This record gives sequence, structure tokens and C-alpha cells, in this order.
Amino acid sequence: MSLMCPNPFDISNLIELIFGSSVAIEVAPEQLIATAEQMEAKISSVRGKFDEMTSTMNGTKNYWEGKVSDSRNTRFTNNAEQMQEMFSLLNSYVVKLKAIAENYINTEDKNETTAEALPFNIIS
Repeated sequence: MSLMCPNPFDISNLIELIFGSSVAIEVAPEQLIATAEQMEAKISSVRGKFDEMTSTMNGTKNYWEGKVSDSRNTRFTNNAEQMQEMFSLLNSYVVKLKAIAENYINTEDKNETTAEALPFNIIS
């Protein structure tokens, strides 16, 4: 069986292809926030290393010229564009995870406030 996902980075399409349309994932909002923060730190670390690599690649332009250099720089530039897209996509997941957690926390707070306002000694 072959699963073809139109956009392999779109996790919702991938989950639907694998599990179908009805999937329930239970997780505490604190865990979502912690995971988002871990992702954010790792993305930042990888981005920093990629920036160092870009700087090194750009530095070679001062002393390496010719067809091989041009070919290598073109490939690196194309890959760099894909990396930037990947960083943007991963950062969007961080934002979404934090938004989901915040929405859940706000909804729970609202539900608790509403429940506290209800009379509790109606049946005696």
C-alpha cells in the first residue's frame, strides 16, 4: 500500500490518510505548550546551524570560482529556499500548538466560571 500525501509537511492530511477522518488525540494543554517550546528551541538551534553553514558557503565565494562553484552555490541556494520553507512550516506548528493549548485553557476557565455561577442547592 502506498500513501501519497499532497504535502508531506501537512500533518492533518497525513493523519487523515493513515487513520481516516475520525481521530481523537488526548493531551494536556501543559504538554502541548511544553512540546511547542521544545520544538521552538530545536528549530532555533537548527536554524542557527543552518545560518552558520550559509555564512560559510557565502565565504567561499571570495576564493572559489568556476563552474563547480557556481553549480554548488545554485544547489545550495535552492536547498536554502526549501529549508526556509521548512522553518516557516515548523514554526507554524509551534504557533498552532500554543493556540490550541491557549484555546483549551481559556475554554476550561470559562466553563469553570460558568459552573461556579450555577446554584448548587436546588434539590434538597
